[in-house]
This record gives sequence, structure tokens and C-alpha cells, in this order.
Amino acid sequence: MDESLRHDQRAAPELPEEEADRLRARLRAGELSEEQLRLAAYLDHPAARAVLERPPARPAVLDLTSYTAGRGLARGQQLEVAAWIRGLEAWGPQVCARGLAALAERLIAHVPHGLEAATRLCQAVRAASAEEVEAAEAEVAEVLSELEGRDTVPALIALNSCQAALDASAALRGQPPQLSSMVSLLSPREIVITLQTALWPLALG
Repeated sequence: MDESLRHDQRAAPELPEEEADRLRARLRAGELSEEQLRLAAYLDHPAARAVLERPPARPAVLDLTSYTAGRGLARGQQLEVAAWIRGLEAWGPQVCARGLAALAERLIAHVPHGLEAATRLCQAVRAASAEEVEAAEAEVAEVLSELEGRDTVPALIALNSCQAALDASAALRGQPPQLSSMVSLLSPREIVITLQTALWPLALG
């Protein structure tokens, strides 16, 4: 496990019943909406699941986190992972795009020398700035053209990272995410921890 993933795992909270009580109080006070709690529950936040009378069904992908690489999964299991990520669309394009940007950045972390253009695009997606996204997309398209035809492992990872960043920006416009690079190159464990770390604060403030 790389050091950044280890950090994200430490950042995931271990929540006692007192946390569920705090969420109930915030819900009663109008500080949280039920939709926010449902998003947190969808991401398997224990306290949010405890608070909701009918939480979303626990995704099967959460039982795949012992696998070390997405490409080691059977096709049906890969589809389960993709379906769970796509489920974020229920909370709107910005939530989905923010999650996809975090996953793209996870892929970028595997590029040996970084990938500044794709990183800037992910930052623009998080800011939901249409003008910045458009400029960053053009920059990423240039990088993709430079990578075209290269078949080394670093080049292929970089190419997939660029495509993942473009996927995030497309989701911001409400377009369905493709997800092939994310599901094949990231492990289910990386996907789950990355989405939880990126979106729990958005759900629970």
C-alpha cells in the first residue's frame, strides 16, 4: 500500500455511537439533510447508516476491498465497482465529478514524474469553474496527443490518468462517466478509501 493511501486509511474515522447521536441532533436542527446522510451511508459511513431508518443497500463492492488490483477482478466484479461509482450521480454532477477527480488524482499519483496538466484539471473540477475546466481540458488534450502511440508502462498509466481527469470534467457537465481506466488500474480498496476520504466531508460538513 502506498503512503498516500495509508494516510487516507488513517484519516477515515472510527465512529462510536456518540457520533450517530450527534448526527441525529444535527438532522433535527436542520444542519444536515437526509440526502447528505444518505450519501454518507452510501459510502458506508457507520454512523450515517445507523441514523437512517432505511439506509441504502450496502454495496457489494465493499466486500471486494481485499483484492489488490482492479484488473485481478472478474468482469462481473469490475462492473459492480463501476456501478457503485456511477451511483454517485444520484447526488448530482458536482458530487460525482468531485469523487471522480479524487480517483483521477489517485491514478496520477502512480505516474512516475507526476502529471501537472491532469492535476490542474482535477483542481478545476473541484472548484466547479467552467472557464478553468475548459482551459485545463485543452492542456490535457495536448498531453494525450504527446502520449499517443507510446506503449511503455509509465506512458500507459499517464494516458489513463489523463483520461480519468477528462472523465471527471465530463461528469461535471452531467455526462455518464466511462470509468474503464479507474476500474482496471485502481484496486477496489483504493477506490473505496479515496471516495470516502473525498466525499464524507462533503456529505457531513
